[in-house]
Amino acid sequence: MARSPSNNLSNNLGSNISNNSAVVNIAGIFELGVRELDARYVYLDLKQAQSLLGLPGGITVIDLTVEDIFEAEEIAAQVGRLTSLQAESWIETNAQLLSGLTAQSLSSNMIVVFVAISVAFGIASVLSVSVVQRTREIGILRAMGATRQQILRIFLIQGAIFGLLGSIVGSGVSYVLVWSFNTFGPDIFTIPISINLILVTMSLATLTGVIAAAIPARRAALDPVVAIRYV
Repeated sequence: MARSPSNNLSNNLGSNISNNSAVVNIAGIFELGVRELDARYVYLDLKQAQSLLGLPGGITVIDLTVEDIFEAEEIAAQVGRLTSLQAESWIETNAQLLSGLTAQSLSSNMIVVFVAISVAFGIASVLSVSVVQRTREIGILRAMGATRQQILRIFLIQGAIFGLLGSIVGSGVSYVLVWSFNTFGPDIFTIPISINLILVTMSLATLTGVIAAAIPARRAALDPVVAIRYV
């Protein structure tokens, strides 16, 4: 099948309307969900499109599909060298779109960083309050022979558990939201759900919890003599 822009079709037919005209049957309507694209393109058989456009045996544009979309520029350069024809990649023709997507990706990454910092401060504040509330218990444990490393380990594990549980709950809620969008949302595109992304997120959240618990854990491993004052 040949793809012919409807505006080019109308322009060419405008000059040769008396010679190049045909009655065609509409076999179906194909919608991409984007108004500009849906209003711009019509799909015809190759020979019929050549006849209507007055291009017997001719083709104006050939579209190629590549496996890796970000290699389009290199492939376009290779096609241009091999064929001596003008070859443009989608990156070149949609530079503004690519720039917007890059800016959006940067904004998303910044949001993720600030959310991670906020989560780290939240875990650190919770554990700091826990240290203050458990000072007597910590002092008793230290007096009974618990080492500083053991006390440190307790609060680091607690921070890791906070981060892990939070990531599990967040991943579950996110999965439900993505599933709902893919099932009940507009049928334009689907959001893929990657198990690897979920595992990486849980690992980073757990690591963030451990890092956030480092300072409160150091405060918790106090000398038992100091803790006696709180008994």
